[in-house]
Amino acid sequence: MATVRTLDAYSIHGHLAAGSPGEVLLDYPSFFDALAARGVGRSLKVGTETVGPVDYVDLGGRMAFRFISGNDAESAEAYDPSTGTTIPVELERERFIVSSAWVVVDPEARILILERKRPGVPVYQLERYLSGFGRNEGFDRLSVSLNPVPSPSFVEEILSFDRIREASITIRRPNHSFTESAREAVAQIARDSNAGSATVQVNAERKESLEKDSGIVADIVSFAKSPITPVLNAVVKGFRAGFGKERTVSLKKHQLKATATLRDADSPRQQLEAVEASAIVLINQAKEVEEDGLEEID
Repeated sequence: MATVRTLDAYSIHGHLAAGSPGEVLLDYPSFFDALAARGVGRSLKVGTETVGPVDYVDLGGRMAFRFISGNDAESAEAYDPSTGTTIPVELERERFIVSSAWVVVDPEARILILERKRPGVPVYQLERYLSGFGRNEGFDRLSVSLNPVPSPSFVEEILSFDRIREASITIRRPNHSFTESAREAVAQIARDSNAGSATVQVNAERKESLEKDSGIVADIVSFAKSPITPVLNAVVKGFRAGFGKERTVSLKKHQLKATATLRDADSPRQQLEAVEASAIVLINQAKEVEEDGLEEID
């Protein structure tokens, strides 16, 4: 049997000495080299879950890590469909059941592809593990964020609106390159508050429309044309000709993604072949956007 798995694309943002005047960007190749050399087999607690990489494969310019996540406080049970009952699974020593997911990274392009599974390894667990591992390895006060890479369909949907009633944007605190309208406002709020993220929302006057070519909507469109942005999410609500009801378009629903078909009988390493093939497509799509000369914002 085969399973179709979704792969989501994220941009990687690592800040050293986060929140201080000396804040600088992470050296991504060095960081992931350290993860490959010393991270495999090392787990950290993320809330109640144990998270960490258990396998690493060098893909030649790209890197693949298989991450696990599990709770050592939960008892393991096996379900018998013939009887409709469960029996406890006795595990030796301090072992416990975990779920896993492949993560493919292109450090130079700053793109990370996460295999989405249920149960799997949520992106927030991956962020917290990478931050914690880096701090333990001497990367001073490292903060790692993984932000969704926008799909081209996101901009297309926004520009298709005839009237825009509401727009909002959530930005994780950046360290430079904010000079205009909503970008500067959100960045300043985050800096002054020492916040990890900040949200700005604007609403049009009754029966009026927000401008597409200036202000927050223009900023959202500009951000969405780059694969590397500090945007955690953006939402635009409005009306389009031929649709009677208001439509909502969000970055989270228009994240760059692909699918991979995995054979259930294959080992994780064998399944990686299909994951890598789709991951390469996503990484190249992100690189194509960057090579078009569009502004890259961190």
